[in-house]
Amino acid sequence: MAPELRQTKTMDERVINQIISKVSEAVTFNISNRIDEKFKNLEEKFNLLDNGIKQNKNTKTHIDHRLDALEQLSKRKSLRVFGMNVKSTENPSRMIADVITNKMELDHIDVNDFETCYNITPDIILLKFKSFEVKQRVFDAKTKLKGSGISFKEDLTSFRRKAVVAAGKKFGRNSVWTADGKIRWKDTNGVTIKPTHSVLEDLIKEMANE
Repeated sequence: MAPELRQTKTMDERVINQIISKVSEAVTFNISNRIDEKFKNLEEKFNLLDNGIKQNKNTKTHIDHRLDALEQLSKRKSLRVFGMNVKSTENPSRMIADVITNKMELDHIDVNDFETCYNITPDIILLKFKSFEVKQRVFDAKTKLKGSGISFKEDLTSFRRKAVVAAGKKFGRNSVWTADGKIRWKDTNGVTIKPTHSVLEDLIKEMANE
């Protein structure tokens, strides 16, 4: 082959290679941009979905808190009585009225102050008063039953009963109490803690793993 032809062929190959290289770069750049754009769109959709999930979770948590508060409000006038061991032939209202009059020394309170009184288990009686004030007077006098084997406790929601048990495990049963459905305890430094609903949730989870 003549030198001129070889030179022309070499130049043509270079031009072709340059064209191929530029086309390849352009295609790669275009594909890369499209991939980046798709990833960006996917990331935006993921963030929107993630934010939506968080908002729904926060909404559900808020609803759960409100429902628990409303349920506890419906229990304000109720107490749970432990240690009575009422037989099927016995009248729990009369027996509790006798305890309130003779052991708790509240002779101005009798069965007429009860709205309902019945066994929810063989060992637990649910006592609902007609007024919150009478219920509170009885609850405040519960210390007079010390050593009798009988105890009066506030009627709590299932969630709050779990929280009381969890707090008792962590801080000791004698350091935990309730007041109008609100849970309180003294920490290891003797400081009274007034926990939020979220703190109680975390405490239940923590003690469930113990």
